[in-house]
This record gives sequence, structure tokens and C-alpha cells, in this order.
Amino acid sequence: MSKRINQYDSLDFERKVLYLTGVYCGRKFPNNAAFKIYRIVNTSTAFLFLFLMAAKMIVERDNLELVFDVLHTFISQITLIIKAIYLCKVLPKYNALEERLTEPIFNQQTPDQDALISENILGYKYAAFTLHGLAWVALVLYTICPIIEGPILAIPFWLPSGLDNYKMFVKIYEVLCTWTLSSGDPALDLLPVCLLSIGTAQLDILNQNLTCSADRDPDDSYEVQEKKIRVRLKNCVQHHLAIIKYLDDVQDIFSFGMFIQIFTSVVAICMTGLQFISITPDSTVFFQVVTYFGCMLSQIYNVCWIGQKVITKSDEIRDACYMSAWETCMLSQIYNVCWIGQKVITKSDEIRDACYMSAWETCCSSNKKTIFIFMERSKRVMMFRAGNFFTLSLATFVLIIRNAYSYFAVLVRVYK
Repeated sequence: MSKRINQYDSLDFERKVLYLTGVYCGRKFPNNAAFKIYRIVNTSTAFLFLFLMAAKMIVERDNLELVFDVLHTFISQITLIIKAIYLCKVLPKYNALEERLTEPIFNQQTPDQDALISENILGYKYAAFTLHGLAWVALVLYTICPIIEGPILAIPFWLPSGLDNYKMFVKIYEVLCTWTLSSGDPALDLLPVCLLSIGTAQLDILNQNLTCSADRDPDDSYEVQEKKIRVRLKNCVQHHLAIIKYLDDVQDIFSFGMFIQIFTSVVAICMTGLQFISITPDSTVFFQVVTYFGCMLSQIYNVCWIGQKVITKSDEIRDACYMSAWETCMLSQIYNVCWIGQKVITKSDEIRDACYMSAWETCCSSNKKTIFIFMERSKRVMMFRAGNFFTLSLATFVLIIRNAYSYFAVLVRVYK
């Protein structure tokens, strides 16, 4: 017998990360006075970091290479701030959504069906491990490499004159801001991934229940059999409506954040790719970067090939490491949400097949009508839309990469 997983607790790690970044509070993380003060301090620090990067780009606007070097981090910081503010705005609604995971309608699975929930949550954990791991690798590179090479900043930002004697404090401030970005941004994107993974598990359970809804016990009379079928179909209808409401609420809460993430990621990936061409082709560093970037593309190809079940597992040198880690992290971040969005579409589309695969032909006319209505309702496929503009799917992931490359090609021409 498989071990039952508490669906509510599956989000605990992301809750802890967001609580430490001053974004989340809930049942296990109280919104007390200390947290409110911490949130104000953290928010002020994030906005100050954004302002200093903007000031650096304005002061050095004639240095196009430096502007591009700052811009991808600047875009990511803006994205984090917008998504964090929006989540704080809808936090009561999000907390209510979390509590719905404890309702009986989402916890009436059989012991054998626990494996379906375990499998989907395990897929989310693989995605979380991959994304957080890539983000923290980028954080280590941004922290360690400048210290080894000298008193320089990994992310150039404007500093007032007279701070030369306080470089260590400036570096600590940069590391703290980078940690917030590399931890908070993935955690915000992984919340809908986890919630949608739970939704796909519930769809798996619903499909299995529908397939078995017309099963009969030969020891019962025909009337008793039909009554039991009617009860099972009623439970399936209630479960289906609960899943639809649950996924609609997930979309209402995270649709705007996902739209911002997709929109800014196209620009960020484009800017990051532009950094590669600043390395001279006649240097050995160029071949190292090409090799590293080829490995990164191979990794992304393997992830897409495996599909919708799991996520596969000098200054020029420093810049190459930064851009490779950051680019991989951005691609993984976008792939996660597109992968789980595709999974919702696929599982939702299987409802009609589950109805048809049941022994509907043996049912009475009343139960046949119920199954027919169920099949007609399931023609409206569930999907997750980002800002009512993009449907999250693997096709959208390909579209994002294609558009990023198109903008990249334009910028290369401008850059040259």
C-alpha cells in the first residue's frame, strides 16, 4: 500500500521560501508585527536594488554592452516585484484555495489512488529541485566568482561616490538581493505548478472513477446496482465541478503573474543570449561557452523529449558562467509552467474517454443520460491561461523560444 501524501503540506517548502522573502503568510506562518516589519524592510531593499540598476543603465547609457549586462537582471527583478505584490494582494483568496486541499471532496481517493497523487506531486518536486538547483547555482556563481577575481560586482549597479571603503557591505547587500531574486522568483512560479499538479492528480482519480462508475456487483439486484451507479455518478459530478472550480481559482490567482513571467522571459532570454556574442570568437573562452551552451540546449531537448511526466534531471569566463546558469534557469522556469499546463489539458481531455470506457451500455436510461451530459460538459477542455492571452502548453513553450530567438536576431544586427 502506497503512503498517503498530505496535499496541503506539499507546498511547505515554497511557503517557507516566500515567508523568508516577506511575501507569504498563512496558517503555519502568522502575519504578526515582526513579519510586517520584515516585509517592509525586504520590499524597500528590493525597490532600492531596482532603482540602483536603473540608475546605472541611465548613467552608462552609451555603454551598450554594460546596459545589456544589467538589463536581464533588471527585468527579472521587476518581474519578481510585480508577482510578489500581486500575490500579496490576493493572499486571502490564495489561503482559502490552500484550505480547499483539505476538503473531503479532494481526499476521498482509495489507497490505490494515492499513488496517482504521489506520482504527480513527485513530478512537481523534481521540477522544484531542478529549478531551485539551477537558481542557486547561478547565485553561487554570482557570489563566488567576483570575490575570487577581485572587488567587483557581479551585477553592475550605481553607487554614490565615497563608498570605496565599504565594498564588503555593498557586496553583502548585492548577495542578499540576489538571494531574494534567485529564491523568491522560482518559488512564486512553483506555486501554480504544484497546485496544477494536484489538479491533474484529481483529474486522474476522476477519470478512474468514471471508468469504474458502471461496474456491477452480481450479488445485488438490478435496482440496487442502478442505485449504486447513480450514487457513483453523482459523486463524480460533484468531484468534476469541484475540480473545475479549483482550477478556475488557480487561474484567477496566478494568471496575471504567469502572463508577466512569459512576457518578460522572452526579453530576458533574448538579453542573456546577446551576452554570448560579446565574447570574441578567436578566444578559447568562446569554445568553452559554445560547449557549455550546447550542453544546456541538450538538457532542454531531453526535458522536452521526455514530455509531461518529469523534468530531467578572466571577466569573459565569469560572464560565460553567469549567462549559462541564468539562461538555463530561465528556460527551466518557463518549461515548468508550460509542462504542467499541457498536462492539465491532456488529463481534462481524457474525461470523455473515461466516460465511454465505462459500462454505460448496461445502465438504465436515467444513468445513461447522466453519463451523456457528463461527456458533453467535458468537451469544454480545462486549461490554464496566462492573462487571457496565452494557453500554457508545450506549444506555447516552443512559441516563446521561437519569439525569443527572433528578437535576439534583431538585437544582434543592432548590436553589430
